[in-house]
Amino acid sequence: MAKIVAGIKYPPLAAQARIQGEVHLSLGPDGIHVILGHPLFVPAATESFKGLVEISSEAAKAIYHFTLTEPVIATKPVIVKKGNAIDRLILRVRRLKTERTVTYCVEGPPKDQNRIDTSKRPLEIWVYGVAPHCLQEEATQLAASPAPVKLIQRRE
Repeated sequence: MAKIVAGIKYPPLAAQARIQGEVHLSLGPDGIHVILGHPLFVPAATESFKGLVEISSEAAKAIYHFTLTEPVIATKPVIVKKGNAIDRLILRVRRLKTERTVTYCVEGPPKDQNRIDTSKRPLEIWVYGVAPHCLQEEATQLAASPAPVKLIQRRE
């Protein structure tokens, strides 16, 4: 059971939209029924529940808790050369820096691992995901950096 639960992935679209929620499933004579749940989480929960039903006949009902956690974030400085070779030659003559340091954001896996509580009925499964954080920081850095803007004139 632990392998099946560990293999559940938080839906990427739900993570980007920062959606959290629960999915309630039950097993009936004609298959799996979704009692309650967000449509973005239902496919991941039903696939996992199918695997749990194959292993254990006790899995008649389950509640999946989809939760976002804070990401493990590290910054990675990278040295980037300015311009082409001629530009760098001119910068050297003027005794200016020919390189600049750019900091990139690197996200790690969620702090918490998916888990299952088999002591309760219905089964409770917690699925952890990470909302993308680095994308926002990179967009903020791009907006703050003074970049030359070229205007294109259209001829009619």
